[in-house]
Amino acid sequence: MRNEYPRPQFERKEWLSLNGPWQFAFDNEAKGLAERWEQEGHELPLTIEVPFCPESPLSGIHDTGRHEHLWYKREFEVPSGWEGRIILHFGAVDYRASVYINGQLVRTHTGGHVGFS
Repeated sequence: MRNEYPRPQFERKEWLSLNGPWQFAFDNEAKGLAERWEQEGHELPLTIEVPFCPESPLSGIHDTGRHEHLWYKREFEVPSGWEGRIILHFGAVDYRASVYINGQLVRTHTGGHVGFS
């Protein structure tokens, strides 16, 4: 697990890194949305080491082919005692992302290789 603080200029007392192993899948047939891969209980077949991209050997995937649709999935719990607004920060996404929490779409982002929260 990579435990360095991701944004030192915004350091908070309480934070949780979600780097590490995530479920992962290539969706070359673009069927994930129709098949509801975001729902709890749907397991993705591969494991990727985040924050590395699938092309990188450090990701554990090391696939340099062209893939239009990728899925990442991770379960985590917000620590008890955290109050107020919880911020998920993504350091970079390759062009377009849709973020689901508990199966519900909460955010979409478009913009190559830039972070969003």
